[in-house]
Amino acid sequence: MPTYTTVDVLSALVKAIALDPVVYALMDREEHVYAGEVDLARNEAEKARMGHTGAPLVLVQYAGGPPDMGYARWTRSRVDVRSYGASMYEAGRLALAVKDVLKQMHAFRIDGVLIHNAYSEAGFSPLREPPPLDWPAYLQPWIVTYNEVSGALTPAGV
Repeated sequence: MPTYTTVDVLSALVKAIALDPVVYALMDREEHVYAGEVDLARNEAEKARMGHTGAPLVLVQYAGGPPDMGYARWTRSRVDVRSYGASMYEAGRLALAVKDVLKQMHAFRIDGVLIHNAYSEAGFSPLREPPPLDWPAYLQPWIVTYNEVSGALTPAGV
């Protein structure tokens, strides 16, 4: 009988987004892709100490809380992706690059997670962090279908 554990799809999505060469070029480094708001708050505190805000950043988090895996072999979760930039233009460029990464995820295996597919649930919504940050961003909700597997970072079957 197979065992079922909680699959960390957010970490898998973060890693896949961070490793994309276009996203990497827009952000200058992969350390600016985060899962959950705790990491975002830590990054913001660090940037405030350094005296600047508005650096490109991607935040991936569950919409409505973590999924209930139960005993299903696979699950489908709603994930919100926020792409931040120094301006709405830069945030939009980053959001489009992240969209390209996610929409190409079909049978993609990374760190023990098999992502069957990811599709956009809605278009981009512009937003800004509240003052004093006033940080431009775009939000896009995604539906991700995935399950646990063993394997490395490769398209399935390779």
